[in-house]
Amino acid sequence: MRVESYQSMPIRPQVRDVLIRIGAPRTQDAALIEKAKQTIAPLRPYGLLTLIPIDVQAQQVDFQGRVMRSEKLARYLQGCSHALLMVSTLKQPVCDRIHQLMENGQSDEGIWLDAAASVAADTGLDFMIAAQQKKLEKQGMRTLSWRYSPGYGDLPLENQQILYDYLGAQSLGIRLTSSYMLLPEKSVMAICGVQTCR
Repeated sequence: MRVESYQSMPIRPQVRDVLIRIGAPRTQDAALIEKAKQTIAPLRPYGLLTLIPIDVQAQQVDFQGRVMRSEKLARYLQGCSHALLMVSTLKQPVCDRIHQLMENGQSDEGIWLDAAASVAADTGLDFMIAAQQKKLEKQGMRTLSWRYSPGYGDLPLENQQILYDYLGAQSLGIRLTSSYMLLPEKSVMAICGVQTCR
């Protein structure tokens, strides 16, 4: 099983997603829109991704001997022969900067950076899926149109341990706490189903 590394991804996140996170989803204010663009621009997430065969059963999914028990995940992956496991992160200096801004009384700037960093990390997952899609098409496969993460639905957060282990996420400086939270905070893991094209 080969793990692919993505360094400083040239993502193109949606400005609207940042505005949604700061509570101004419908704004037409040019200054706010420009602020969102400027905050996003320097953020470049890092990522890891691997393609793994899966065995989907009624209420669980077997990832080559590591089992995730979740009826909703099994339903999501129904008809899939493989899954992409991935992690996207903005490294610790970005999180440190957010905390520094908050502690130094620059909460407005901190809120902007916090929102943009969340969107950037999430967009890193989309970037990796899009890059893989081109490769998969050549093998007669395609990804599902959305992804699934531990902590959603009936998939306990503890399943992040399986993704963490398979990806070797520590190589990006990512840590998993005893409560299965990811550090740096602007890190996100996901599973994307892969089907054989008919």
